[in-house]
Amino acid sequence: MSKSHDESERASSAIDSITGRSESEERFRSYFQLGLIGMAITSPSKGILEVNDEICNILGYERDELLQKTWAELTHPQDLAIDIAQFNRVMSGETEGYSLDKRWIRKDGQVIDGTISVKAVRHADGSVNYFVALLQDITERKRMEEAMRERERFVRHITELSPVMLDVFDVVTGHHPYFSSDVVDLLGYTADEIGQMEDEFSVMIHPEDIPRLRKNIERLKRLADSEINEFECRVRRGDEWRWMAARSMVFARDEQGKVQQVINATLDITARKQAEEELRKQNEVLQTIIDNIPVMIRFLGPDARVQLVNRTWEQTLGWSLGEAQLRNFDLFNDLYPDPQERQRALDFVAAATGQWSDFRIRVRDGRMIDATLANIRLSDGTNISIGQDITERKQAEEALRRAYEEVEQRVVERTRQLSAINAELIKEITERERAEVLLREAYERVEMILDSITDKFFAVDRTWRYTYLNKHAEKQLRILGKNPAGLIGRVLWDEFPNPTSGDELRHAMHERVGIIHEHYFQPLEEWIENRIYPSPDGGLAIFQRYVTERKRAEADLRRSEAYLAEGQRLSHIGSWGWNIATGESFWSQEQFRIFGFDPEGSPPSMAEAVNLIHPDDRSFIEQVLARAVREMTDSEWDCRIVSRDGTIKHVHTTAHPVFNDSGDLIEYLGTTMDTTERVRAEEERTQLLRRVINAQEEERRRIAREMHDQFGQQLSALNLKIAALKRKYGEQEELGEQLHDLGTIAKVLDRDIDYLVWEMRPSVLDDIGLEAALSNYVKRWSKRFGIEAEMLSHGMERDRLNGEIESMLYRITQEALTNIAKHAGAANVSVLLERRNNDHVSLIIEDDGRGFDAEQAFIQHEGLGLVGMRERAILVGGTLQIDSEAGRGTTIVIRIPVPYVHAGEEQHG
Repeated sequence: MSKSHDESERASSAIDSITGRSESEERFRSYFQLGLIGMAITSPSKGILEVNDEICNILGYERDELLQKTWAELTHPQDLAIDIAQFNRVMSGETEGYSLDKRWIRKDGQVIDGTISVKAVRHADGSVNYFVALLQDITERKRMEEAMRERERFVRHITELSPVMLDVFDVVTGHHPYFSSDVVDLLGYTADEIGQMEDEFSVMIHPEDIPRLRKNIERLKRLADSEINEFECRVRRGDEWRWMAARSMVFARDEQGKVQQVINATLDITARKQAEEELRKQNEVLQTIIDNIPVMIRFLGPDARVQLVNRTWEQTLGWSLGEAQLRNFDLFNDLYPDPQERQRALDFVAAATGQWSDFRIRVRDGRMIDATLANIRLSDGTNISIGQDITERKQAEEALRRAYEEVEQRVVERTRQLSAINAELIKEITERERAEVLLREAYERVEMILDSITDKFFAVDRTWRYTYLNKHAEKQLRILGKNPAGLIGRVLWDEFPNPTSGDELRHAMHERVGIIHEHYFQPLEEWIENRIYPSPDGGLAIFQRYVTERKRAEADLRRSEAYLAEGQRLSHIGSWGWNIATGESFWSQEQFRIFGFDPEGSPPSMAEAVNLIHPDDRSFIEQVLARAVREMTDSEWDCRIVSRDGTIKHVHTTAHPVFNDSGDLIEYLGTTMDTTERVRAEEERTQLLRRVINAQEEERRRIAREMHDQFGQQLSALNLKIAALKRKYGEQEELGEQLHDLGTIAKVLDRDIDYLVWEMRPSVLDDIGLEAALSNYVKRWSKRFGIEAEMLSHGMERDRLNGEIESMLYRITQEALTNIAKHAGAANVSVLLERRNNDHVSLIIEDDGRGFDAEQAFIQHEGLGLVGMRERAILVGGTLQIDSEAGRGTTIVIRIPVPYVHAGEEQHG
């Protein structure tokens, strides 16, 4: 061993030799070994002189191993330079100490985050005698801080709403002013049906549960604002009784502050109740089996609660299963009254290695027995304890051991008396003086360490008297009007008769357990976190810190989550996140609801989510996703999904890329909107529009036929009558002129009626098709309005289009030419009808008129003809585009897909 190690051993031995001789010395030793924080004493020339157990636990080394190390070997290479720079400043006398956060390398190679505070103790000449170092492992804190930041970022984009029935219940009137839309699925009644019930409880609630429900309503009237009340009962749904679980919170109070309304979240737990009943039956079978095994057997659930014990266990220890479950964790204290034995037993149960170990156990009647135990943990977290009573065997072994020890003790005692008495007398004075010097130095080190931490530190002994306060605690006590110096030796309860943490302090003192407790301290207007630990001298060590900012941040975060969740629920918009590197997915509860998943489960992976897309849409969406990731751009799409219950839904999804500081794509965040109702409404509107247009065409045919048959015959008869009158009276000059004018008017009327009949439904469209009908119409329109117009066609010699497409193109041409005649002021018009590759037909209409702003006309709905033309094109799956500018004419392009048909199949209607 090295010289520095030998000196450290001698120093520790000297301190230990006088431990217990004075109360202050005991306190020093207890603080150093308390293990609340890593402590070390180092020398500039001799390395590490002393360490406590906590620093060994933090760095993963045994004490002897650490004493052979240097700080440089334990420090992360990237943090070494700054540490050395601070060390050199202390050595040069520039500063007396320093504190910094840096990374450490544990024995197992793991890198941890820590904060170290170093203070120098100097010789009289100013040179450094030794250093006192305080090390805290802040790896978990760093992780929690990062997790909090990640949570805050995630909540801004993603929130969730539980898929349970929400309702508001008025505890005064006994009625529900509000139910969420899930009430029908959960209870089988609508909100209106429940509201019309005179006594909804007698109709829906199981008769055996109504008294409990009445008592629960009384409890609801006494709820605090942040308190959650839970209640289970059976509810009639149709012909069966279903178990429901409700969680309630205060929703509104009256002017006197009394609870008026509560908000309930109700969930169907029938399946869980059935599973619990099945589990009970299985436990009965298991109990019968294990009761016949002649060893002690106990089952602990994943929550460390007793689930099952056998008859041998009850007979040996004297505790029944019901008593054990009632005592629960307190039973462990009953079985292991010795704190060290209890801790060893706790560690043994937690390890669950399956190996056997012996313990001293106190049975129900107070006797102590010896038992050998083994613990096994199953995959579901259940812990099985197996044991045997070995008291008689232990008693025999103990008797034999005592006999051997008695003989050995007599020999050793006699030898020691003869050889050591003189040596002890000689060195006693020297060792005592040296120990006192070391003790004073050590006490100064501990005091410096406790003053260097930011927490307020209080120490009380077993009689509740103050024994120590660090400088931060003294400052706080002065604010509260106390004299810190006068508190030492005073009883805590005399100074603070009703402290907020009084129950926790008493529990920690009596049970000798550590407790972490938070409370609001009104005199300081601060939230305070107390960390209370039992100290080896029988008292308590109390570390206190302010956590007000953290509590406010937590409250703001919860409020933000609630607002965002309510917004998603009302808008039926889910949100999601997808980590590109890890593949991890995040879903809000509304996203779960849209896809039909259980919000309590884990979100599916992106691959699983893609598989929920309708097979006809999946290939397209996979291409969209791949392109978005490849190009790292925003993306959005519409598709159909198949939810878990088989329902087909239409959704609109948006995706936004998120980059790190280096510009690398790390994840996508997005939203999903359920557009099923909107799509269905559009489909219904399209079908209605199609029926209206078909009805219009049929009515046009009927009117054209009636006009042709009736007006045509009447006009022919009129022309014949006028001709007869002209023959008879045409020689009379005045009457002849009138008859001539009547004949002219009759011919014009006959021509106009013929044009109207032809315009409403030209027979050529039904007889020989669209190309001939359009050609004829363009010629007659040109002649009627005096505008040069030509009709060109290409590829129309193939099979005819179906009747619906031909009618749509014909009517669009009519509307376009009518608009040109009324508004364009054009001199020339061309119409091109073209069919290419047998997969679509195009209609292009151009004029050289004055033009207009087409986009603005659509936005302001100016000219219903344009809207009608576009709707007609959309109705047959086509598109309509208008290219027009003021003074540069107008071009209208219509493209309609034509489904492929085999040769010989009829395409026209």
